[in-house]
Amino acid sequence: MCGVTGILAFNELGRMHMIHLAQATEKLAHRGPDYQNTYIEERVGLGHRRLSVIDPSPLGNQPMSDVSGRYTIVYNGELYNYADLRQKLQNQGLSFSSECDTEVVLQSFIHKGPSCLKDFNGCFALAIYDNSKKELFLARD
Repeated sequence: MCGVTGILAFNELGRMHMIHLAQATEKLAHRGPDYQNTYIEERVGLGHRRLSVIDPSPLGNQPMSDVSGRYTIVYNGELYNYADLRQKLQNQGLSFSSECDTEVVLQSFIHKGPSCLKDFNGCFALAIYDNSKKELFLARD
């Protein structure tokens, strides 16, 4: 399974800890050897180690942002019903650039907010940052 890391700084001193985010993410190399990256914005840092399973292409790399750049996700898990959720979102006019369930999770959150969790059937942990509202949403199954 993938590995996720994160930092939420409550003050300016916390920003100094962002330097350690890449190091913490690197320590999770055993969780995902396929890709590593971090996202840092003001007082939030998200890191991800990827184990490519569903869509091994670079389009599934994380942290993943929507096309507007407003929302960014790190996600670990598997949604067993992601294909059905994806089809429902496509029926509403949404398009996807990858075949991975991470993009389905992100689009579900963008369009339904936290209530999207009611639609998820699987095992997961996620963090989604809204850069416009400066809000961090965390959830697990």
